[in-house]
Amino acid sequence: MKIKEIYDFENNRQFTSDKYTIRFIREGTWWRAYEWSAYLAHNFPNGMDDSKRLFVTKKHYVELGKDLVVVGLQLKSFEKYLPCIITDDSCFSFENDYVDVNADKFFETIGNEIVDCKKVLEDWKCSFQLSEKKGKVSKNASKENDSDWCKNEIARILNEIADYQLSNRTIVENTVFLNEIQSKIKKILQ
Repeated sequence: MKIKEIYDFENNRQFTSDKYTIRFIREGTWWRAYEWSAYLAHNFPNGMDDSKRLFVTKKHYVELGKDLVVVGLQLKSFEKYLPCIITDDSCFSFENDYVDVNADKFFETIGNEIVDCKKVLEDWKCSFQLSEKKGKVSKNASKENDSDWCKNEIARILNEIADYQLSNRTIVENTVFLNEIQSKIKKILQ
């Protein structure tokens, strides 16, 4: 499944009928959930503390001109992260390259009704740093999208510099920080 199809599914989802549907896309031996599905998979009420939840990655996709969040797990890990679902066949809808997990009854048990799903997703996405830029820039790629990406990266770097506590660090820590910032800037300028 192409990233455009994945994004279109997540972006055009009907939050009245499939609010708690988690779509996992098969990518090799991994199953990945994007955007709202990633939010649901990460926040699934499995009794785990925050440090043991699914790891969230935020990537910029050049062909979309958007940052997406993604979580992934292997089939053997479904039971650990999504307990009870594995034993309930009525929750699964398998297709060739994806599986839809209906998690309505599991989220309803926690009693937190999510009213504005798109706002919740955007707020949640903002809590993660961009980890990588995915996709190749084609000749037809919009310069505006690439320009937006550069602006966002520069803003992130400036925020990182503003938040850095220079006076509370050693000379070595400050030098390492400066090297990391230089590397990030060089990456943008390439």
